[in-house]
Amino acid sequence: DYDADGCYPTPAIGADGTVNGGLNPTGALNGNCRDAADLDNTNGYARAKCDNGWCAYMYGLYFEKDQALPGSSLGGHRHDWEHVVVWVRDGVVEYVSTSNHGSFSVHARSAVRFDGTHPKIVYHKDGISTHCFRLATAGDEPP
Repeated sequence: DYDADGCYPTPAIGADGTVNGGLNPTGALNGNCRDAADLDNTNGYARAKCDNGWCAYMYGLYFEKDQALPGSSLGGHRHDWEHVVVWVRDGVVEYVSTSNHGSFSVHARSAVRFDGTHPKIVYHKDGISTHCFRLATAGDEPP
């Protein structure tokens, strides 16, 4: 899911091979990068690697900008990649890692809300910092 104060993901590379130029981190936090049509035209990037009963399923989304302050480029940047890694042992999710500001937070299964077997993750603005992924909470559920 996506909080209201950020971009929607878009393809990093278009169908014709054009690399996305990104957006300057200026104007509104979600300015020029929150078109609902983007949700039907994005690319989620995924990889998996298994070894000794463990599998890591890695998912990445590309965002055209990551802006910390409305109307200012301070603390923000053009282009943003955020990632989720789902750690599965013998077919059971054990951990979920969410990217945040160049690192990852690792969460035990017991802390994660799921939709079936899929962890619920939200792209959000992290206080006065830039955007990152976080675990969904009960408050993120539709009414």
